[in-house]
Amino acid sequence: METDRDDGRSPSQLRPLSCSRNVLHRAHGSASWSQGDTKVLAAVYGPKAGTKKNENPEKACVEVIWKPKRGQID
Repeated sequence: METDRDDGRSPSQLRPLSCSRNVLHRAHGSASWSQGDTKVLAAVYGPKAGTKKNENPEKACVEVIWKPKRGQID
């Protein structure tokens, strides 16, 4: 027997999904994606000149900042 979840969805129902592109004005490219309370924002800035000695311009650098909805940042 199937029972509803705490948010009222049945076990076979997905959380609401949405996505958008070009959401940030200063980025060269950006996108947002959300499904229920899970939200992701991605942005691309560059290309720009390397700032570190021996930095390889053929490689990319990815910075990830994770912030939980509640509690402290790990």
